[in-house]
Amino acid sequence: AQGANQALEDAVSLSYFLSRKPEFSVSQSLILYGQNRRTRVRRVQKAVQANARLYHLANGPTRYITHKVLNVGSRVAPNFLLRQFDWLYNYEFPN
Repeated sequence: AQGANQALEDAVSLSYFLSRKPEFSVSQSLILYGQNRRTRVRRVQKAVQANARLYHLANGPTRYITHKVLNVGSRVAPNFLLRQFDWLYNYEFPN
């Protein structure tokens, strides 16, 4: 799911840098686009990898215990896990 989201962000970001920065050439706009996206994409990749390790555990007993802890945690503090991703879902393109 994050891959599709990143593709949409890429399209919007590319459009932004090519159309809203008329003082820059196409090559300058592409450089700015790359610089802008690189940091964010790396952070998203790290978050996706961490989630994969947490939610797709191979060891049955470890997976069971981890998922139980996550289940209880989401009931006790329902917004705690979601708040960790505010940076992802509240993203705004820089000016």
